[in-house]
Amino acid sequence: MRIWHLRRLVVLLGTAAVLGSILLFMSGSKSGLSNMNFLESAQIDRIQRLKQKMNLPLRRSAPVANNETCTVPNGNLNSSMGPRIRLEKPVLQKLLHQSHLPSTPPWPRDVESLFDAAAIQASGLPVFKPRIPALVYHKQTFLAFSEARFDGLKDFGNIMMVVRRGLVEGREISWGTIKLLVNLPAFRINNPSPIVDKVNDAIVLVFSAFPTELSFQDMMAFPRFPMSKMYIMKTYDLGETWTPYEDISYQTVLTMHPVPVLMVPGPGHSIQLKCGRIVVPCNYFTQDKRGKSLNGLCHNCSNYNRAIYSDDGGITWTVGGRSKFKRDPFRIPIHPNEVMAVELDNGVVSLNSRTLNFQQTRAAIYSFDGGATLSETILKDELVEPGWKITKQGKSSPRAAGGCQASLIAFPRPKGITIGQKTWVILSNPADRIERQNLALRLSIDGCQTWSQPFGIHDVFAAYSDITYFEMTDANGTSLPHLGLLFEGGKQGPYEYTRFKIFTLGQVLQGLMASTPSR
Repeated sequence: MRIWHLRRLVVLLGTAAVLGSILLFMSGSKSGLSNMNFLESAQIDRIQRLKQKMNLPLRRSAPVANNETCTVPNGNLNSSMGPRIRLEKPVLQKLLHQSHLPSTPPWPRDVESLFDAAAIQASGLPVFKPRIPALVYHKQTFLAFSEARFDGLKDFGNIMMVVRRGLVEGREISWGTIKLLVNLPAFRINNPSPIVDKVNDAIVLVFSAFPTELSFQDMMAFPRFPMSKMYIMKTYDLGETWTPYEDISYQTVLTMHPVPVLMVPGPGHSIQLKCGRIVVPCNYFTQDKRGKSLNGLCHNCSNYNRAIYSDDGGITWTVGGRSKFKRDPFRIPIHPNEVMAVELDNGVVSLNSRTLNFQQTRAAIYSFDGGATLSETILKDELVEPGWKITKQGKSSPRAAGGCQASLIAFPRPKGITIGQKTWVILSNPADRIERQNLALRLSIDGCQTWSQPFGIHDVFAAYSDITYFEMTDANGTSLPHLGLLFEGGKQGPYEYTRFKIFTLGQVLQGLMASTPSR
């Protein structure tokens, strides 16, 4: 009896602690569960300096888009996608021949480690583990974001957000020191998703927040309590200063019924459509009876994709429709998880998503109305992703959460090339069925319908990444397409470092040629 009473007391105390965290989270209190309050005053000082420097009211944009201007006329999967073009060796040879792109390395320093021990020490911040990279480029400036995990690699605990700013100077990039960007006492910060807003010449940052000490499983135990918060902040000077963060939960997460237990953007950059709309793809968990196959994660829950979007530069937000529930040919539910998006030639938005079943490949979802609604989920057989883990005994076992985040970027077809659509897409992910390793790039020139063979760029452990596109002129004044990649990797595991690497598109095409077998 005493043992039974002791167990009951432990359960009650644990429940009380969780409920206390929930109440503090919902109240928005800043009285402090965080044990790193010494950073709060620095954050307040930074905001005050920002206000003094800008000396401007918050810039508010008139709506530049709407559902009509962002909708593809008669858009559907049958009529809007165009012909498929498989990137076999003869096609790649034609692309190389027509493009005349150089395949030599573009920069004197090929790889930079952005959040290593030396950089953290120089910043004056306590030691942290960097995870979940995000990257954008705008006007000769890179902004590299990362979660700063002060309690180790786990997904909960004291997690803040940091940023590092890189200025392009000739053929070099000058990286500034790591800056603390977001610290919310009582909350952990997750999933940075920056967007280049060309309409307002700004960079918008969306991120999520949760009670600091609650894990995913803790939150799933209380499905009727809204756990997710979503925030936005902006910079109008390429990341030198930022507006204070603003809670947009009441425009997004809390408008959904039922309210999701967990909802996060990206991670990785989001996009602005040609019509001016900002689209942030998200994934969220809800409790229902369709998700019994998510063993090890939660009971009776499902994972869906959904977009939030803004037509006025991030002032007001709308929640789009969710991805449709679907099963694979073996009747296993498809749970689309971490997701990124690109805009194709005719305004079609293509989402590419991790899936949680260890046997499934990545999934594609489309929107023909700027994220307002989503198509059915389509598994892409060629886009393999890791679903297993290697034990200490050297054996492989299925992961409770299969797959891995991937990044993709759309960019204009190079001059001189007549093959494929006018918009090309490159995807980066660990192209391995077993472990998080073998980071690779793939190319699609037919609107993400088919993908090339993987071009391996990091043949040891690797995990999350984010990729961006930019153009630089060579010594002859010719503008050449480049790609910047921020990725996690390591020799003993996938989270030892976060590195930045640059490629020319010519390098990528040459690498794809070498990795594509002749038929």
